Amino acid sequence: IDQFGKTHRLETVRNFKTMIIHALRYAVDDEYIKGIKTTNLTVNSVEKTWEHDKVNKVVNQKKFLEMGEFNKLKSFVDFKLEEMLDQGPVISAGNYTHKKQITEQTYYMIMSVGIHTGMRYAEVIGLTRNDITPNQIDVNKTWDYKYSTGFALTKNDSSIRKVDIDSTLYNLLIKYSKFCDENDLSRDGLPLMIDPDTRMYNATVNEKLYKILDKLNIPRVSYHKLRHTYVSVMLSNGIQMNYIAKQVGHNNTNMINKVYGHLQKEIEEREASRTNAIFG
Repeated sequence: IDQFGKTHRLETVRNFKTMIIHALRYAVDDEYIKGIKTTNLTVNSVEKTWEHDKVNKVVNQKKFLEMGEFNKLKSFVDFKLEEMLDQGPVISAGNYTHKKQITEQTYYMIMSVGIHTGMRYAEVIGLTRNDITPNQIDVNKTWDYKYSTGFALTKNDSSIRKVDIDSTLYNLLIKYSKFCDENDLSRDGLPLMIDPDTRMYNATVNEKLYKILDKLNIPRVSYHKLRHTYVSVMLSNGIQMNYIAKQVGHNNTNMINKVYGHLQKEIEEREASRTNAIFG
């Protein structure tokens, strides 16, 4: 746990600790070991190595986009992607890859899927054509972009799911698929958004997203924060938490309550006002 904490944030280390303790308790039940100590365990994390200024910066960092910001970003990315898919491959200076450059169409497609579904980055770039249907995306694997070992398991069992999608995203995915075929950017056995002979870096996608947000005068959020934004937008629109949990791959609503509890309070206040209007 200490070794894991050297490179991971506190919440992640706590979750890892819980998994370890559960495993050890099973070992006790099966009589492989006599017992374990679970009290007074100190959890160390990478935050303990940070300077005070960095801690404040992370704590105060924007965690998701507001509704207006989200709609502005979604419209821009979708329209820009639609426009670029009618062109040949667009390459921006500085697109670093192994042997060839990654198209702007690919970057925008990755961002569009994240905006419309809240899927994790590794889940998005692990998608194949067979995973996409007119109404759903089948999330059953990821792509190991860190070490380039190919397809990998999902984060956990609950991450294996079918994500409901809208017609706009489906049409963009189909158009992007045709774009790849027409420009020799697809290969059997590879995910849809992995250009042949290239490597996809999460940091590069973040930089692309930051430039778009700067252009739209929207505060910067990382690609992973699009997942948080997706949840907050659904909550703000009255979507039930059980459905949201299923969409994003949680086996219950605990994490949503923990991260978005303040939104839930706002929703309850709004619903109380509506109830008073009905029965008052």
